[in-house]
Amino acid sequence: MIGKQFSLHSALITLLIILLISGTAPAQSETGVPFLLTHPSPHLNGMAGAFTALPTTDPHGQFFNPAQLGNFGREKNFSIQFFTPATKWLPNYSFSDLKFSSTACAIGYNLQNYHASLPLSIGIGIVKTNYDLGNNAWTNSRGEILGYFDSEEYYTAYSIGASLDYGVKFNIGYTFKKITSKISPLEVTVGNETGDAKAEGNAHDFGIQVVVPVISIIDKRNNKETLLWGKFKPKTDLSLGYSLLNTGDQIYYINPRLADPLPKSAQIGLAITLGLDMPIRETVFSVIKLDLSTEARDLLIERSTDSLGTGKYISSPGKINFWKNVLQGESTDQIAVYKGWRIQIGEFIELSYGEISGESRFDNGISTSGYRISSRGLLKFINMYTDNPVVSYMAEHIEVSYAYSSYKSTNDSHPYSRTKFKGITISIFGY
Repeated sequence: MIGKQFSLHSALITLLIILLISGTAPAQSETGVPFLLTHPSPHLNGMAGAFTALPTTDPHGQFFNPAQLGNFGREKNFSIQFFTPATKWLPNYSFSDLKFSSTACAIGYNLQNYHASLPLSIGIGIVKTNYDLGNNAWTNSRGEILGYFDSEEYYTAYSIGASLDYGVKFNIGYTFKKITSKISPLEVTVGNETGDAKAEGNAHDFGIQVVVPVISIIDKRNNKETLLWGKFKPKTDLSLGYSLLNTGDQIYYINPRLADPLPKSAQIGLAITLGLDMPIRETVFSVIKLDLSTEARDLLIERSTDSLGTGKYISSPGKINFWKNVLQGESTDQIAVYKGWRIQIGEFIELSYGEISGESRFDNGISTSGYRISSRGLLKFINMYTDNPVVSYMAEHIEVSYAYSSYKSTNDSHPYSRTKFKGITISIFGY
């Protein structure tokens, strides 16, 4: 019994950490395992993670909308992204050993490469995300340390997505998640209930996306290629996305009557891509590309007024107003708005910026920024002016990129402020 009291003492400390992970205590009180909401991509986080609608081939794109794997399969065959190093979590606090990391992998294939009459692309992916809550000590009533244990929370997500390309691209995707939260290695007694301070559960994500390549459709209709200044091929894509994340049963640690709902959320987004391509020595080179994206998210949880304060799910899309929250970008106490832009120059360097507002987790707002450097544009350029088979092969099939992103708040004491993400992505394409 004494040992259980000791582990309960440590568990309460860890629970405090979990409260901080969500940003503020009110957000934690709404759901269990709020770490499922943390954006895991060093690349996409620079644009506030506004990728429900904006197409991406980043392997972590499946986190925001599993339909992104349809885009991945159209353009790439394999990709893996990992943190270098793990992110120090809650840097404004003294929890020096708190770490956050994630690894994503995706495999895809465009069936049109096999047969022109099959406008179908397929992608599958996996994301493994981990919160290392550090090494904790349990003590007796006199404060004497009796032992140490490691606490952690993690999930593994398995996703599949597909895309049909009939001029307009229609993408769909699904994700299955296995979730584990380990607070203490020993049994804990709370009131008359005794059990492991460990929670396990499953969740499901669903997503759709529609991409309209405006210029390409006009060119096809007019049977003529649009060119600017005689050599630049303009690009204008409009995209709309919807995802329903973290649906599933409630989750609990000890007492099922005190179960919390998963952080189920609805996300609706709109994005536009503008760009200029130019053929150089029989190679199509992206000179410049600009992406703009905005989306609204609603945490689909409603707390009851009974003594237990239990929560229940509400139907999607919740209280999202497309005109007000998505198009006008207005956030509320219940609706969070994520918006951002990025500019890519020469398929080599990319700069991004974003903003997050609304919900208690984002008091005072969060701004994001980042950059990405890719070998693809550089190798393409070198290959245009050399006749080296190694360079040619790498330019046509291999990409290595480094990404950095960070969070900043007008309130320097905000838990997310000065959080930094760094990662490397290795991709294979062209098969």
